[in-house]
Amino acid sequence: MNVYVVDDNTEFTDVITQMLCETGYPAKGFNRGMDLLRHADPTSSDVLILDVHMPDKNGIALLKELSSFSIKPCVILLSGYDKSILNSASTFAQSLDFNVIGTLSKPFTRRVLLNMLEFASQGKVGEEKDNVAKVNPIDVEEAIEHNQLDIFYQPQVNLRDGVVTSYECLLRWHHPELGLLSAHQFMLADLPDITKLRLSLWVLDRIAEDAESLSELPHFKSISINVSASSLVTPEYQFRFNSLIAGKLIAPNQITLELIEREFLEGNQDVLDILVNLRIKGVGLSLDDFGTGYSSLSLFHTLPFSELKVDKSFTKTMLSNAQSLNIVRSCIDLAKRMELKVIAEGVESHEIYEHLQHEWCDSAQGFYIAKPMPLETLMSWNANFNHQIYN
Repeated sequence: MNVYVVDDNTEFTDVITQMLCETGYPAKGFNRGMDLLRHADPTSSDVLILDVHMPDKNGIALLKELSSFSIKPCVILLSGYDKSILNSASTFAQSLDFNVIGTLSKPFTRRVLLNMLEFASQGKVGEEKDNVAKVNPIDVEEAIEHNQLDIFYQPQVNLRDGVVTSYECLLRWHHPELGLLSAHQFMLADLPDITKLRLSLWVLDRIAEDAESLSELPHFKSISINVSASSLVTPEYQFRFNSLIAGKLIAPNQITLELIEREFLEGNQDVLDILVNLRIKGVGLSLDDFGTGYSSLSLFHTLPFSELKVDKSFTKTMLSNAQSLNIVRSCIDLAKRMELKVIAEGVESHEIYEHLQHEWCDSAQGFYIAKPMPLETLMSWNANFNHQIYN
């Protein structure tokens, strides 16, 4: 794995470059961004260790220039200044489609840097990165008509004992040209409300078909279903949801509806009425992707949520970004004080899993535990699952 180091401090660059070469990472050092562009091919580097603050072309300007390349290196950002600038620079780099391994405030230890490089060498950086597909509502309607949709299930486990507590139902599209697409990849959030409703109704119908198999899973407890506020308030969705629980294979208290935070910016009395009645029936309500929208504590005061999900963008970077770690801790603390269950998404390593245990997070979900899988695979996975591995 080739590494380029770009920092205006010559002594620092030489020390880091020599250390990397001695530990088995071929490395080259540059003291200016222009030197990298003039004397090297940035696409030949697997990892770019980049100082954000440099005189002639700072790290941000260099990233903007490198963003036009078809092949981009993974990035580790450095700074001896304000940590908030470093965190913002990381967000900016990700917006340019760079895989950011982590951020380092100077001074840092050799071990921390080598751990980041080891993480990158194992191919864990960006392994869940989505390529967004440009589709239109007509394409989605045709996918429904031609049976191209599917439900994948991703387990959630209790961080105290490693036992599976729930399965999140995730929409997938077997696109004839683009392959398997997640809901994020075909921009579900940006589709018209009528198309979202059609998809939401399809999901409920499919879960009804899978209900018998799900209920037969050993120690089956619950499922989580994503739904938009615009779909939830429609009579069609309420009728279909009531039909699902009327089937008695899955009880109301075995279902959690996940709703996205940003959809509650404006007060909606219809939504409040429906949510209260769902909670009275025993249905769980989860505030999904918490912290990524325009957070308002009034949501917890006015809406009867039973669960909070920490967004994966914070969980995945909590060990390499102090600000992400503080946000995760704050979310867990808030949930505990509000007597809500808290689930962390994006758990991709044993280290993150273990750290969340120490932070007293309730449950975890992510690739370290299991990737989303179709029902047939889930049945086999569940039969072979050993919760003691995670305990």
